[in-house]
Amino acid sequence: IDIQQQLASSFSLYFSHIDFTKFRDDVDPVYVYQMLQWMVDGYMHSQQCMQVPLDIDALMTEFHRWVKMLRPMVYKKEYQEISE
Repeated sequence: IDIQQQLASSFSLYFSHIDFTKFRDDVDPVYVYQMLQWMVDGYMHSQQCMQVPLDIDALMTEFHRWVKMLRPMVYKKEYQEISE
């Protein structure tokens, strides 16, 4: 199985409960998932290169910032305001 097949199968497994009608019509939710995975991978690689121990809390803080930035780009306008 190649990486694309693994991403697709993990996506369908873990996100089967998500209402994708909230996404804009021109947005592929699988691609958004891939982008977030790449961002996490890049963050962890950067920390490793700087020889900084991985701090999961700091990673999750960054992850939530990325999600907040991406929300207006991927959700339909009526679903962009989500209470946290």
